[in-house]
Order: sequence, then C-alpha cells, then structure tokens
Amino acid sequence: MSSTGDDQLEEFEGDESKLVRRVLWDFGAARFYALARRVRSRIQRITPSGAFGGNPQNLWDEFCFDQQNGPAAALEIAWDQILDLQVASVVADLVEHEALLLTIVAAWEGNGVLLVDGRNGLAIALDEIERQVRGECCRLALDKNLSRLGF
Repeated sequence: MSSTGDDQLEEFEGDESKLVRRVLWDFGAARFYALARRVRSRIQRITPSGAFGGNPQNLWDEFCFDQQNGPAAALEIAWDQILDLQVASVVADLVEHEALLLTIVAAWEGNGVLLVDGRNGLAIALDEIERQVRGECCRLALDKNLSRLGF
C-alpha cells in the first residue's frame, strides 16, 4: 500500500464505523451514477419526438433540453412515465446484497429511515433507490452540452 493510502487510513484509525460509512457512501455514489448512465443509454435508443425542434439525435437529447429549459408542463407526465419505467427496470436488475447496500446509502441521503423485515433484518427500499437514480438522471441531463443540437 502506498504512503498516501496509509495516510488516508490514519484518518479513520480507531473508528472503523467512519471508514465503513465512507466506503459505503463512495460505493453508493458510484453505483447510482452508473445506474443513471444505464437509464440514459436506454433512453438514447428511443427516437426523438420532434416536440422541441432543433436536431436531437434521440429522446435523451430532448429530455436534456426540457430539463435545462423547462420543464414543459404538457410533457411532465410523459417524462415521468418514461423515466419511471426505465429507472424501475434498471433497479429491478440489482442483486439483493447490492440493493441492500444502496438502500442504506439512499436512507442516508433521504429521510434516514431504514425499515426492518423479518427475513434478513433490513428491508430493501426500491422506491428510495429509484429516487436516487432518478436524481442522478436529472443531474446528467442538466450537465449535457446542447450547443451542437441546434435547440
């Protein structure tokens, strides 16, 4: 291990709970971002609607435009349906142990409430995981450079 790694570990010496929390937090952030990129990839395969003009290559381009310049009230329900379907599909593919870890991170980010079930002690909160992934999708949309699309 490098001296830099040793220095970073010294920060947590004697308090493994801080180290575990930091590792979980970093894992969650990376996974929520990766899941949002998967959702983006799926929406990029959908033909644009043409509702916004310009030269969008796919529906994701239009979603990004709407997020950056709207949202257009008339399309809000449609965007919700598209995002909800794609996010739920991606989250449904998670294996149980990963969903449990992401539930913990989502609780830290959200309301802080973890629910217990009788089977394994912690209930998976798919709705909380979906909320985090959806938030990451919106951040990706807000960060997209639209200058080449002629909107």
